[in-house]
Amino acid sequence: MQEPDLPVVNVDWWSAYAFASWAGGRLPTALEWERAASGQGTRIYPWGDDFTAANPVTGEQALRGPQLPSEESGDKTPEGLLNMGGNVSEWTRSVSGASGSFAIVVKGGNYLLPGPTTARIDHRNHLSPHYRSPTLGFRVAFDRPR
Repeated sequence: MQEPDLPVVNVDWWSAYAFASWAGGRLPTALEWERAASGQGTRIYPWGDDFTAANPVTGEQALRGPQLPSEESGDKTPEGLLNMGGNVSEWTRSVSGASGSFAIVVKGGNYLLPGPTTARIDHRNHLSPHYRSPTLGFRVAFDRPR
């Protein structure tokens, strides 16, 4: 059985979308994800402009799987969000036509990918909504009550 505080992984986009809806939230759009990671929109990485100022869970650490979210890695935004630069990549709600077929935008680095590039806030990947991976999870966004 998986540790309950580890990121949920190996889920396709449809399952992530369904869970977010069931939980009363939704998957964030790629732009919402970037805004959450960048705060005022001026940072290169979620924690600042220097990759070496943090120790995100990326391929440089040669880990075998996702790690428990922790402030100790330094992969924390000033606003308090953890692991937006590494640990597991995340599904978004944004659709991409980049490959000429239906694909979903994925944000964030993960424990297998090299960090300096994939941990950047502006980095994105495009995957089939049916794709599953131990390096891919999701984050649920909740709208503020009006």
